[in-house]
Amino acid sequence: MVRTRKVIIFSLIFMLFFLGGSVGAQDDSNLPQVYLTTDPDNLFDYHRGIYTPGIHFDQWRKENPGLSLIYQNHDANYNMKGQDWEREAHVAFYEPDGTLAFAQNIGIRIHGGWTRTYDRKSLRLYARKEYDEASSIKYDVFPGLTKRDGTPLQEFKRLILRNSGNDNGITLFRDGLLQSLVSHLSFETQGFRPVNLYLNDEYWGIYNLRENYDDFYFNLKYDIPREDVVLLSNTAEIEEGTLADYREFEALRRYVNQNDLSLDKHYQYVESKLDIDNFIQYYMSNIYFVNTDWPGNNISYWRKRTEGFVPDVTYGHDGRWRYALYDTDFGFGLRNGLEDATHKTLDFATQRKGPVWPNPDVSTVMLRNLLKNETFRNRFINTFADNLNTSFKPQRVIAEINKMEELFAPEIERHIKRWGKPASLEEWRSNVELLKEFAEKRHTYMWEHLKEFFALEDTVQVTLNTNSQMGTIKINSMEITKDIPGVDNPNKWTGTYFKGVPIEVTALPKPGYKFVAWVGGQGGSNPTITQELQDDLQLTAVFLRDENDLEVNIPDPGLRAALGEALGQEEKETFYASELASLKELNLRDKGIKNISGLEYAVNLVDLNLRNNKIVDIGPLAKLVKLEKLTIRENKIEDISPLAELTKLKDLSIHSNKVQDITPLENLQELEILTLRGNEISNLSPLKGLRELRDLNIRDNQITSLEALRGLEKLQGKGSRLHLDGNSITDYSPVASYYELIEDVDFVLTQGKEAFDE
Repeated sequence: MVRTRKVIIFSLIFMLFFLGGSVGAQDDSNLPQVYLTTDPDNLFDYHRGIYTPGIHFDQWRKENPGLSLIYQNHDANYNMKGQDWEREAHVAFYEPDGTLAFAQNIGIRIHGGWTRTYDRKSLRLYARKEYDEASSIKYDVFPGLTKRDGTPLQEFKRLILRNSGNDNGITLFRDGLLQSLVSHLSFETQGFRPVNLYLNDEYWGIYNLRENYDDFYFNLKYDIPREDVVLLSNTAEIEEGTLADYREFEALRRYVNQNDLSLDKHYQYVESKLDIDNFIQYYMSNIYFVNTDWPGNNISYWRKRTEGFVPDVTYGHDGRWRYALYDTDFGFGLRNGLEDATHKTLDFATQRKGPVWPNPDVSTVMLRNLLKNETFRNRFINTFADNLNTSFKPQRVIAEINKMEELFAPEIERHIKRWGKPASLEEWRSNVELLKEFAEKRHTYMWEHLKEFFALEDTVQVTLNTNSQMGTIKINSMEITKDIPGVDNPNKWTGTYFKGVPIEVTALPKPGYKFVAWVGGQGGSNPTITQELQDDLQLTAVFLRDENDLEVNIPDPGLRAALGEALGQEEKETFYASELASLKELNLRDKGIKNISGLEYAVNLVDLNLRNNKIVDIGPLAKLVKLEKLTIRENKIEDISPLAELTKLKDLSIHSNKVQDITPLENLQELEILTLRGNEISNLSPLKGLRELRDLNIRDNQITSLEALRGLEKLQGKGSRLHLDGNSITDYSPVASYYELIEDVDFVLTQGKEAFDE
């Protein structure tokens, strides 16, 4: 790809002379402002413009003079895809107070399906090193959005400026609303933030800034290597991965269709391939929404490529299939208004031999057959009930709609003036009001639909009592805490469930406490019970102080504060061993920590980040033998001998310490990623047996010989990385074969190519 400087120069002139120093402040708006600047020919040129019908439409029309325009049955410039139809642009993002958040050169493409034909099209933004030194967008674009480990997600490679899809000109936020209702559940949802878009300084209306699902998304959120991301969509489209990956999913679907899933042996096999809770929550949500542009369309599923099921690893790394939600615009009555609130979407999602769109047989076979298994059936019914009792309660849903209405309302008239859709502010408010009425009506009908579909008995009321300072109660898929949307009082909570469908209830003691007994129902001292339901039920979990739970001394104030925050208890002074053992992922970056004593009790940690502290002694880490990812960069560490015990480590960063001897690393046979940059290392011999290494950074050390790297074959594969510069290396022959693969290997060294040619 040849890079042009034209748009960059144009952008600089535009920013300096037209936008001034504080664009956001000039636009009196409660929404962020996005300024997208590009050569107009990139958008509207007859031959190469991506926003116009252009030459491709005219050629298609000549060949099809009598064919009407429906969906994407026609060629047009705006229907072209791929990097050949990506154009260079400049983006600047301003917060509502006028603060410039980020500005950089990017690539843009048209985004979407049917909505590509709209006047106001969706755009996809690509951050690439071809366009800018900043090869990603590093900013807290979606405040509150986190990675899977709970740390803020502040880096993006792709973003979407979405026109609200099929909801364009109706409410302008339908998909953002519906995804926000379920963003706390286990499947993927896209970050959402409304913005005002200016295209070459022309106001272009309200857009929804969204995340984009691709290999970068799963790499940044789950720390899955990009080459191991598998992402499929609809019934047969490979977004990321290979034909073999698609065949693996097809084999699972065929297994579900051809085997009797009422038998536990077949159901258990499916459980090893599919995250059942994720699947249920995803299907439940679309059914509740009445998303009738699904499941044969707008469905996305992903996995990390592994050799079979890998138990007891970080979420998302076990190799099972999971689902990602997007484009729910048909939901909440888009097509038929309140009439859709009584739509039998559960029938629709399990229909046999449905039409090619939107629910062909291949798209309903999974749910239809899984429901033959009694365990799955009860799980599905109870998960639906859990959420009808909380997330989907009308008052909770209407409160979220009100928030959206309040956010969008001040901007609507200007948007209408620009595009004429909706026709007026009054029409827009009427469209929003319909969503509220839908929330009321759908909730009532959903109970009726479940009862009819599964031939269930009447409902009963289940009341759960506890002292939430001592412990909580989990019912089916949901732990009753104040953090669950729709839960007002976790100490005394009441929900509606179906007679004849047993519920599973678990008592979860807080650290320092123990569960004693259940009062009510079948009683007993087992923390988890399966409770049959025939009448209303009152159930109380009794907890007492556990005198045997060890109190742990945390002498470092920075560590003490950070652990309290991680456990959701700020200003916490007393810690217990069971409490620390509950942690699986922990981010302690930039906390001013000097002493990590006490951390040895966090024995179930899988991912630990101690970056940029003042740590000298890492002895307590020797006990954390379940660690798979460890970052101890930017500390004051000299002795890494405790790391010899951490044989499950796959990703280790010791960047910028004072380490000389790396002998303890020779035990870490599962290491895939190792960063040793900025230490005092001269001998790489301990690395010679690390056959899984595919990413190695040894920059800025005292290395003279690369002999230990000879034969580490995975460092040569596609997507592998080897950083060598900043050393005193004269003989590169041990890695000469890497140079031959320079197109596939990110290879960084001071002398460059000449070192190999000598």
